[in-house]
Amino acid sequence: MTTRNNNDRYDDDTPCEDPAPVWPLLLATGSALFLGYFVGRVSFAKDARAAIRRIEESPEPIEVVVRAL
Repeated sequence: MTTRNNNDRYDDDTPCEDPAPVWPLLLATGSALFLGYFVGRVSFAKDARAAIRRIEESPEPIEVVVRAL
């Protein structure tokens, strides 16, 4: 009488499962990065325009100091 080992059920005839596809993950990651970049650019541009408009409309003089080593 022969006993079955756990390894007997995995032979060369058993098909292997395909690994999860990588392309959907790469596409989703790239899309998220692009969307975040675009939203950040638009948000920053809107804030920068508002700051420049506030400076231009300010009645007080503006002093800019640049320190160098």
